[in-house]
Amino acid sequence: MIALHRADIPTGIATSGTALTEAQASLLKRFTPKVTLLFDGDHAGRQAILRGIDLLLAAALEVRVVLLPTGQDPDTYLHQYGAEALQHYLTEKSQDFITFKMYHLLREGQDPQAQTTALQSILESLALIPDPIKRAVYIQLTHKRTLLPLDTIQERIDKLIHQRNRRQDKQERKIPLLSKKETDKQSEEVLLSLLLLHGKKELPDGTPLAGHIFQALEEVSFRTEIASQLLHHFRQAWERDPTLSTSQFIATLPEALKEKAVHIISDRLHPSEEWNKRHHISLSSIEQMVRKIVQRNILHRKKNFLQELLREQSRLMPQAKTKEETDQYLTRYGQIKELELEIRKELGVAILAAK
Repeated sequence: MIALHRADIPTGIATSGTALTEAQASLLKRFTPKVTLLFDGDHAGRQAILRGIDLLLAAALEVRVVLLPTGQDPDTYLHQYGAEALQHYLTEKSQDFITFKMYHLLREGQDPQAQTTALQSILESLALIPDPIKRAVYIQLTHKRTLLPLDTIQERIDKLIHQRNRRQDKQERKIPLLSKKETDKQSEEVLLSLLLLHGKKELPDGTPLAGHIFQALEEVSFRTEIASQLLHHFRQAWERDPTLSTSQFIATLPEALKEKAVHIISDRLHPSEEWNKRHHISLSSIEQMVRKIVQRNILHRKKNFLQELLREQSRLMPQAKTKEETDQYLTRYGQIKELELEIRKELGVAILAAK
């Protein structure tokens, strides 16, 4: 790593003799979309690269590989040839993971079994790529490099993805998780409880919390019908009389909605004075907490909506019959993805590209 910095390559990091982990790959993703694996050219180095490729691909990183000459490491290469030669070597010897796997897995032999093993390893790597567009690009590249029929490649990758999803489903069933529908329902109920209990509270900018929520929800609609009805009734009541209390508002509701409204506000974000004193919580801190909850709930709902659009674009893309239609889908996908990344950044799960 020090040698790379001396060669004016400041973005190098070292595994320090340990195997690359999923956590490290996820951390790398926060700082750059691209990673180049640089290892010694011996057997141990090649094996380390093979392990690292799949971890990085699964983390949605673009992976390239550089193997140093056998017996060399960045430091010895720098001392022997200089910084400029090292930079040139990294540029000239960089290869995509498909090329690396084809060459190094077939070093053991060119018989049909060795070729099958190499191809299987490549397809297993492709199946790990989460972005369908990027995966499609690598599928085309694999087709050109290996001459395998596109249908065969796609069928095998679909099967691998299906098998992986089934394994994950089995693991997730052991843990009581909320479905997406339940998650949306909870998110909507949290926002409604904030409106009912704290809608009149003024935020630091002087805007009532209810006005802030209404403005933010102009771009997002509720999915649960009863939550949507409650929101509609509350908006109408608010426009008529912003001073309306929670109990007064509930009294105006149709019978079918009253029980739901009472259920939503029960034990939600309604700390008593005794609770406040015991935990040293002030009204100002509650208001700050409320605002953060509102912002994150709305951002999560927008993110979920955009991700649905991305899945829909991915589903429709293979149906394109002309290059123009494909380009239109790709452009639309890119626009939606850009919006989704902006929201991910606000939520603190940003993807920061290294300059």
